[in-house]
Amino acid sequence: MERNVPTRLHIGFFGRRNAGKSTLVNALAGQKISIVSEIAGTTTDPVRKTMELPKLGPVVLIDTAGIDDEGSLGALRAARSREVLRECDLAVLCVDKGSGIGEAERMLMREFSKRKIPFLLVYTKVDLMSAEERSGEAQAVFRDERAEGKGKERGGKYPEKKSAEKCLGEKSAAGGEDAAAIVCCSALYEDGISALRRALEEVFSGRREERPLLFDLVGAGETAVLVCPIDSSAPKGRLILPQQMAVRELLDHFSIPLLCRPESLSDVLGKLKAPPALVITDSQAFSRVSELTPEELPLTSFSILLARKRGILSPALRASEILDQLEDGDRILISEGCTHQRQCGDIGSVQLPRLLKGYTGKELCFFFSSGRSFPEKSELSGFRLLIHCGACMLNERELLSRFSDCEEAGLPATNYGIAIAKMKGILKRAVSSLGDARH
Repeated sequence: MERNVPTRLHIGFFGRRNAGKSTLVNALAGQKISIVSEIAGTTTDPVRKTMELPKLGPVVLIDTAGIDDEGSLGALRAARSREVLRECDLAVLCVDKGSGIGEAERMLMREFSKRKIPFLLVYTKVDLMSAEERSGEAQAVFRDERAEGKGKERGGKYPEKKSAEKCLGEKSAAGGEDAAAIVCCSALYEDGISALRRALEEVFSGRREERPLLFDLVGAGETAVLVCPIDSSAPKGRLILPQQMAVRELLDHFSIPLLCRPESLSDVLGKLKAPPALVITDSQAFSRVSELTPEELPLTSFSILLARKRGILSPALRASEILDQLEDGDRILISEGCTHQRQCGDIGSVQLPRLLKGYTGKELCFFFSSGRSFPEKSELSGFRLLIHCGACMLNERELLSRFSDCEEAGLPATNYGIAIAKMKGILKRAVSSLGDARH
């Protein structure tokens, strides 16, 4: 079984201003991603770098502003840094070796623990250690990466890793006993970067096994028909991510993906010598595709499959029952994870409100969010229902964080595919093909 790897692992770098976060991100990426200077507060908004790391695969490195930033603008920067926690699969807490662990670091570690985010404790700028400090740590076994031809030339030697005795003492004093590992780095000289990579690999080596998107529904040699609308709302020159994920997973398991537009579905089904194991459609074409697909053929949508894969299918199905209980004046929050330019006939801002009004016959109030902009937990209780997109542009942790906030606020949360299928009267059909594989 493959490992439960989100589309991309999100690794956030946190700490005080001038803790060496940006320099460390640049060293890990091997590129100048973030601007580096001696001026505190150089990094303002989170900086994201999408890349591949050996043994980890696709990742997103996120450099954040100092959590101790000051002033009204600084407070906003720090708030943006805390928002990144929603999407982090792993946190790297950067601590300036000269400054040590203070209340800012303890606050972050409490947040990591609360959100169940594994974290690494990384001591930075060890090249600035005094000779006395270095000799004091000589009792431990340290690696000098120059011996392996790694790192840059510099004067003196300094450890890649702190002594176990000192590390445990500092962890205990800071309340950071749950740190997955402690690494010492000099990002300037690229010392300790290999140790950091190994620590990252070790943290993710024990991840739980993956929930399938659809490979348990379509056997090797069987065909799945993927219905992909190509209209004004479709991205130019590419397929949306759930369609790409479905194609790759089918290929990985020796199944046969067959793609077509809704207009061609009848011809495609008529030409197949054997019926497909599954027909999958985009949510906005659900009704039309259902009419064109014979009742005996299993049918579902990409967003329903994504909900199953990410473990929110059951609560999203329960939340869809609220659609039959809505009253005049109820506030409906419609959220999207992407930031595409809204167009005439947009599914989130136009089609869904129209469909909801027609289905309920009620005068509802609609509110919208997109991208990483999402209401605070304290604001969610004012809504009657959340309808979220398939969230293909959000990683699993961020989506689950949103649904968790909704649960704590008492706000039922469902998604586009489930809501549309419910209102079109085809929800039972759309989930029946999942059988015992519903998670």
